[in-house]
Amino acid sequence: MDLKWRLDYSLQSRVAGRIYEPFYFLTLKVKDSNDQLHDIEMIASLEELQEMLAKVRHIKRYLYHIQFCEFRRTTTHIRSRIDFLK
Repeated sequence: MDLKWRLDYSLQSRVAGRIYEPFYFLTLKVKDSNDQLHDIEMIASLEELQEMLAKVRHIKRYLYHIQFCEFRRTTTHIRSRIDFLK
């Protein structure tokens, strides 16, 4: 997995006139279930990028919690098996 990004500024729009707003161009490279790489391209404002980052951090904490709970459950199971063999 990989992420490439580029920051551009929109200085003028035919519809909105003059605007000075940053836009982030993102390319996320992901693997599918067949290990094939695919690019997902998107454009995000600063607010949208911050929201995505908050969601990624939340997912990271959730995955860590799952991993930690699984580790504790496995070690507890192993300890109970060892105690049984004593």
